[in-house]
Amino acid sequence: MSENSSSATAKISTYLTMIVLIVLALSMVALISSVNLFVGGNEVAALYLLILGLIAMALSLYVMI
Repeated sequence: MSENSSSATAKISTYLTMIVLIVLALSMVALISSVNLFVGGNEVAALYLLILGLIAMALSLYVMI
């Protein structure tokens, strides 16, 4: 019985790690898009993406550590 619960815990940990890595990758995409929008002259959308990217990156790094 304890073997089943330990394998379930390992699966949840793997899924959580994958979700965190996906969020980290999406936050980097948001930061790059923010820079492109800022250079293009759309400062409002760039600011929103910058805030979103920084918050997502901070939370995903917090969960990883």
